[in-house]
Amino acid sequence: MPKFNFCGLRPRKPKKLPKYDDDFDVFCKWNDDENTFNCVVPLDKEDFKDVIKEADLALIFFFHPELPDMEKGRQNFYQAALHSQRKNHIFGSLNCLEEPEICCKVGIETVPTMKLFAGRRVAGEKDPTAIDYMSILKWMDSFRI
Repeated sequence: MPKFNFCGLRPRKPKKLPKYDDDFDVFCKWNDDENTFNCVVPLDKEDFKDVIKEADLALIFFFHPELPDMEKGRQNFYQAALHSQRKNHIFGSLNCLEEPEICCKVGIETVPTMKLFAGRRVAGEKDPTAIDYMSILKWMDSFRI
């Protein structure tokens, strides 16, 4: 995975926006049993703070949209979000090109990276290209809140 230093970078829009964060129909699924949607929420600075504060567990996908190796990690992450059965959790994505100060603050050095937050603290970190979506879900389920 490529190493980056996001500290000190100015936010900018990517050359090509990620195609998944805005595609509600593809990456949200209604869960009849729970009467909820399973989604990946695109985050910005304000949303990130709220998500970390409010959710019991928040799994955040940190990415750089202009890198070609993002696709596998993104697919694994989105599939985990669609198949999750856990309550009071959030799957979010954060574009490190648009929000470098957050990526710097939470110590993102390689992208893509998933960080699991539990009660405002980092509970774990994984490379989403190294595990499949079922392994992501098992990893999340190993954290008891």
